[in-house]
Amino acid sequence: MLKKIDLTKGNIWKGLLLFVIPLLIGNVFQQAYSLVDAIIVGQTLSPEAFTGVSVTGSASSFILGFASGLCSGLAVPVAQFYGAKDEKSVRKSMATGFVIAAIAGLLLTGIGLACCRPLLLLLNTRSEVFSYAEDYLWAIFSGIVFTVFYNVISFYLRSLGDSVTPLIALVVACLLNIGLDFLFIAVLNMGTAGAGWATVIANLCSALVCFFSLYKRFPSYRIKLRDFQLQKGMVLNTLKISLPMALQYSIIGIGLMVQQSAVNSLGYIAGTEIGYDTAYGAAGKIDGFSNCVIMALGTAMATFAGQNYGSRDLERIKKGLKIGTILGLLTVALMAAIIIPLTPYIMKLFISVDDPALNEATLLYMSIDLGMYALLTLLYTYRSALQGLGKSFITMIVGAIELAMRISAALLLAHFGGWLGLCFSNPCSWFISDIVLIPALIHCLRVYTQQVKDGTFGQLRTN
Repeated sequence: MLKKIDLTKGNIWKGLLLFVIPLLIGNVFQQAYSLVDAIIVGQTLSPEAFTGVSVTGSASSFILGFASGLCSGLAVPVAQFYGAKDEKSVRKSMATGFVIAAIAGLLLTGIGLACCRPLLLLLNTRSEVFSYAEDYLWAIFSGIVFTVFYNVISFYLRSLGDSVTPLIALVVACLLNIGLDFLFIAVLNMGTAGAGWATVIANLCSALVCFFSLYKRFPSYRIKLRDFQLQKGMVLNTLKISLPMALQYSIIGIGLMVQQSAVNSLGYIAGTEIGYDTAYGAAGKIDGFSNCVIMALGTAMATFAGQNYGSRDLERIKKGLKIGTILGLLTVALMAAIIIPLTPYIMKLFISVDDPALNEATLLYMSIDLGMYALLTLLYTYRSALQGLGKSFITMIVGAIELAMRISAALLLAHFGGWLGLCFSNPCSWFISDIVLIPALIHCLRVYTQQVKDGTFGQLRTN
């Protein structure tokens, strides 16, 4: 039987590692969704089709980012009540989250489908790749409800100490996605829309795996009909945490859209008929895999902080922050040393055309991006910890600052420095965000220290 991890006790190093490893593998398989789509599209159809799928990343992150942030926020009260060993409140919190997620999923589906073409036009998407991008994005947005369904249940499982089941669900879904990609694209000739529908069906299957596991493995937390009798205080508290996180993720998506638009405006790589958007798309796929480590650590820190807030153990939270920081910095240093030299070879997975200028542009982006990953590690670790503590409004403010800096850097640096300037836009936004985030975290810890003395630290609202 899969072991549940209680992060409120035991060795912190061991607990975090055991919790992070399944998350990391799961994030890799999550990235494999879009990666497999891109590889099969790029190798089976054309470089234009690959670019069409790639340029949808920023547009989809605007809508899907809101959904992911919302679901992450819905799980924070669950982790806190779990840490406090309050089974009744865990069930009520989960029921509240399911209702909110269902409403959000339906609304986002309508918004996504209505905004599909306008978003691509806003991004200055090249005419050669526009139809490929629109077909793919339409399919992805049609399945938003399934994506929300998976996200909320997987975050609930992690809040309860189970990071393995979401991994198993992702492995199954990834394998299914690969098979469906070949069926829809190579056999049924559905083009990029086939890649999108393969992802949607795979998301539905992963959601079902997580749902049945949640029901079977956690009998104490099986939601009953009476748990859906929503209480105003719990609803407001849940929205207070989840909505700022949703907006924060969506804000990041807006920044990525502006960045994508700036890339599209650069046109073609000198001496080639390949656009900078192709290099940016390929770099984004590699960067997505590189980001898996930091994302896993961030999720673990949010759960760790939430559970220990519920158990009222501030000293353990402080120790966890130090350990998480060290673990993250060591990991990204090793990762940069491995991935940067391999970038030209990884490129060959995506595009059959072997162009030195394209490889050089992609390598430049990855060298600068990964070389500054220490800044991103601090951002993810501390921001996630604040989210787990319920301070999502602070993280939303930091997200807004990151947005402003990303937009400014992308537009100005791309205008004056071209591709080289744009490569520095991400690190600039991370640096400014860290300058704001770290003092905010220190302030919160000082406030919590005083609350420990007053005996008010870790009090949770249940009605």
